[in-house]
Amino acid sequence: MEIKIPSTDEVDAAFAHGQGATRDLVNKLIGIAETLVAQVKKQADVIQAMKVSLGKDSHNSSKPPSSDGYKKPQPKSLRVKGQKPNGGQPGHEGNTLKAEENPDHFEEHEPGHCASCEEDLSGVEACASESRQVFDIPPMQIEVTEHRVKTKVCPKCGTVNCGEFPEGVNAAVQYGQGVASLCTYLNCEHYVPLDRTTQIFKDLFGQDLSESFVLKATGKTSESVKPSEEAIKELLANGEILHTDESGVRVKGKLHWVHVASTKKLTHYAVHAKRGKEAMDEIGILPKFKGTGIHDHWKPYFQYSFKHGACNAHQLRELVGIVELAAAVGEEHDRGIVRHQRRCG
Repeated sequence: MEIKIPSTDEVDAAFAHGQGATRDLVNKLIGIAETLVAQVKKQADVIQAMKVSLGKDSHNSSKPPSSDGYKKPQPKSLRVKGQKPNGGQPGHEGNTLKAEENPDHFEEHEPGHCASCEEDLSGVEACASESRQVFDIPPMQIEVTEHRVKTKVCPKCGTVNCGEFPEGVNAAVQYGQGVASLCTYLNCEHYVPLDRTTQIFKDLFGQDLSESFVLKATGKTSESVKPSEEAIKELLANGEILHTDESGVRVKGKLHWVHVASTKKLTHYAVHAKRGKEAMDEIGILPKFKGTGIHDHWKPYFQYSFKHGACNAHQLRELVGIVELAAAVGEEHDRGIVRHQRRCG
């Protein structure tokens, strides 16, 4: 909106035409001032909203850590100093290494000769002993089992009888279930990438696994646990309280979402290309849930009819954001007063 300020000639003309014209000019100036004030207020609101948006990250809002970029914010502890001492808290169970009653191996270390006179001590019985235990990993190597199927001819009827290979032994040379299980454990439980999983086997066992073998192993495991997964989803859907969230993850370079639904004892993860209700419906837990859902107040959750509760962790981060924003606004206000005082002398 373009605002036209009266020129000097227009002001002089208004004064020359008397009180009525002057009053009209003043009213016009008042209207212009009100318009300017409204525009400045609107711009200030926009600037304030931008400041709020730019000032938010994962430590003071519901934004995920992945949105913080390379400059990670310093975490703000909500713990009050002095409430708890440093170190392990009362009731915490330690993990101190304890001696094993039945060690796997024994090694005896006896003196061979006297340190004083060089007398041979090999035949002298020990009068005291001291023991120390070392917990270590034995040398790791692949064990190769050769299965041999034999053929026998029945001496009574002449029938040729052949033995059978165990279930799963299908190729002339192949890796066993132990290798497949460890691949799946590293890749799925600890998120070790495919190339690094194969590198681990190369370094530890001297075996050149292919990435396709790892994918095949994880695929078979996925199929085998489907009944357990469906049982977990059913238990979560029938629970009283359900915690839900979603986090971004890259799948073949594209953004996908890990949807989490959990209770104290059960957790279900599902990766989907979408984040909202479409994905939640396909996963199938929330459409059946009738209890109280605890989440971060993201809008798609409210499209379901279950009761809603706010995640305290998200609320605390939002409160931190409010406090920090108020402090920033206060500092800006104080700087503005100082600048004004300096201009006014």
